[in-house]
Amino acid sequence: MKNKKIILILTLVLTIGMLSGCIQKAESEEVATVNGESISREAYLNELNIYKNMYETQYGKDVWSIEIEEGKTFERFLKESVLENMITDKALEQVAAEYGVEVTDEDLESQFETYKAQFPSEEDYQTFIESNNMTEEYLKNTIRKDKLINTYLTNYTEELEVTEDELKTYYEENKDQIDKVRASHILVEDPVLAQDILAKLYDGEDFAKLAEEHSIDSTSKTGGDLGFFGKGEMIPEFEEVAFSLDVGDLSGLVESQFGIHIIKVTEKQTTFEENREAVEEQYRSTLFNERVTEVKENAEVEKSVDYDKIDLGIEESPEEESDSTGEEESQNQESDDSENEDGEGSEETE
Repeated sequence: MKNKKIILILTLVLTIGMLSGCIQKAESEEVATVNGESISREAYLNELNIYKNMYETQYGKDVWSIEIEEGKTFERFLKESVLENMITDKALEQVAAEYGVEVTDEDLESQFETYKAQFPSEEDYQTFIESNNMTEEYLKNTIRKDKLINTYLTNYTEELEVTEDELKTYYEENKDQIDKVRASHILVEDPVLAQDILAKLYDGEDFAKLAEEHSIDSTSKTGGDLGFFGKGEMIPEFEEVAFSLDVGDLSGLVESQFGIHIIKVTEKQTTFEENREAVEEQYRSTLFNERVTEVKENAEVEKSVDYDKIDLGIEESPEEESDSTGEEESQNQESDDSENEDGEGSEETE
């Protein structure tokens, strides 16, 4: 579970294409070319350094030895992923330029100010810059690049003609990830109380009021309202009942690890017509991602990097040092024992 979380977070950071620092004195060689345009070793090492700082801060220095997949550590995965991301960005920048997409200085300043406004103060912003070994100039260049790529991809996908048949097909193929229901519930622990509440509901008493009076979870403050949720977001026994009910229907008593639920469905979005806007949005998002893949696959890419020779300057964690010391002591002890046994054997022979 920890590995999956790390991968998810890595994917989301690489997509944003964040910032840069300085890891070591870079040689004047390239690590890859994209349609004849170089990606320098210096730029690659800079990108690696920023991610190294980020992951060590979030997960600790022992993250690098975690195996993402059999035979591949997180360190190796990061080295490969950063370069692949740089290659993709380079190819997309080239295509965007071919289509005449530009980012004006005014647009850049607007984007930069929006980004900077996320920090509570100027001091916090400067701390961020310094801790990541970067300059404001590099930050602006990165924002310009991301704006250029996203503008091109957004324009591309919005200009594509999408038919109703395409959307309906997409919906049917992805129905379980799109459909949602909105429900309220009352959660109690006592079966007798649950049955009494259910009887009151059948007699017409207000669901929200009873939830406020009796429900033992935090939704009691909102009359039991859980909002909209899709499949896979609730525990199975709860989800199965909620999706089977019609709007306005009450469930019976539904038992789970949390207690006894009484569920009322208040809205449903389980047809193409009800979900059409969301379907088109998700479908165009899929086309967006497919275009990214297409651009990269059509690019002429040559890599000239030896990942084993890329030194991230990773320090051995105290735990690893302890393990290493322990192994050495164990080996020394075994050697001493062996010598003692040999010595005792010699004395007996004499």
